This record gives sequence, C-alpha cells and structure tokens, in this order.
Amino acid sequence: NPRIGPQMDQVTLTVVHNFLTSTCREMGLAMMRTAYSPIFNESLDFSCAIFNREGRLIGQAEFCPSQIGTIKGTVECLLEEMGLDAFAPGDVLLTNDPYRACGHVPEFTVLKGVFDDAGKLIYYVANCAHMAEPGAKVPGGLAGDATEIYQEGLILPPVWIQKAGEDMPDVWNIIFANHRTPEVTNGDLRAMIGSLTIAERRLNELIARYGAGVVDQASDELLAISERRMRAEIEKIPDGV
Repeated sequence: NPRIGPQMDQVTLTVVHNFLTSTCREMGLAMMRTAYSPIFNESLDFSCAIFNREGRLIGQAEFCPSQIGTIKGTVECLLEEMGLDAFAPGDVLLTNDPYRACGHVPEFTVLKGVFDDAGKLIYYVANCAHMAEPGAKVPGGLAGDATEIYQEGLILPPVWIQKAGEDMPDVWNIIFANHRTPEVTNGDLRAMIGSLTIAERRLNELIARYGAGVVDQASDELLAISERRMRAEIEKIPDGV
C-alpha cells in the first residue's frame, strides 16, 4: 500500500488502534443509554464500526458478533451501489434489505461519511441494529409460518434518512406508518444516528491530534497485521482433502 512508509512506532500504532476501538465502544454506550428498546439497551443486539474511505473495516467493538460479520458486507454493498461521491456532510444512509448483505429484515444499518475541515471524505461510520418492530405479519417479525420475505417486514432499499443533518420526513413517515410501535422505532433510530455523530466527533479529534496521514498509516498497518496473523493461523492447519 503506498500509504505505508517506514514502520510506525508501536506506541503510536497502539494508541490509534485503541482510540478506534474505544470510539466504537462509546458508540455502543450511547446506544444503550438513549435507545427506547430493551433489544438495544439490555440485549446489546447491535454493532458499531469504523471504515476507511475505501470501505475497509478499521475499527469495531465487542457487541453482537453476527452483525460485526454482516456490517462489512453491507457497507461494501452500499458504497458500490451509491458511489463515494453520493455522500455529503451530515448525510445518513439507511437500509435493512437482506439482499444488500444485511442479516435479516429487522436489522437496520445506518452509514455516515466523516469529512475533514476542508470538506474531504476521510472515513465512514456505521451501526447495524436489530429493531424491535420491523412491520412484519406478526409483532416483532420472525413469523414461524412466513413463506416469503414480504411477510418479514417493511424492506427499505438504501434511502437517505438524513441529508445535511436534517431529517427526510417522507422516509420517516413511511417507516412509522408500517411499524406497530412508531415511538420505539423513532427512539431507536435516533440512538443509532446519535452514535454516528459521536464517532464523527471522535474521529475529527483523532485527526486533529495526529494528522490524517498518521491515522491512515496506522489503519493500513493494522490491516496488514491482521492479514499476517490470519495467514499464520491458516498455515497451521494441516493439508487435507
């Protein structure tokens, strides 16, 4: 990777790594404290993540493991479909379409671009969470006798739920009209979006402290270390058929 120059000192690398992880944990803490549903504030059925501008996962926290697995594919799919130029400061993209890599219909993903002071896109922050009420044939979704996906809830393709920090009321109203508990949906979506705002603030603090170049290099080295470790573990597996 051209961004990786001389090896970064381990102290800086560790600080950046811990900052990214702590930011994701703080996103989750905000979700727990502000959400309306016990699925968020007790079950912790969500995941928070940070991606670089190429859409590669560089930060995550220890919440729902399945959503840590799906959120990477969802973000890759959204960026490929929408394009990097589609994002502007304050825009939040929403989807719960399983065919765009979301786990299942009740799991909503929100994605926001993070911009520097010059208006350049530098990172993405995302949150995937299980909504209490997706508008399915039965309350809460997950009907045992469902025969098609349309019985599992309201399916949202990638839609802008906020533009320039302002709500898109038509999208919100469509969601509320299809959910049995719109107040809970409203509170939980606000908690999800609020977690993105916290991550955006923290990443700008990190850039102000170290500079974008140092954070980019640290992120790339963390990805390289992860690859080396994974390859080493795979090599330990005996050859077989």
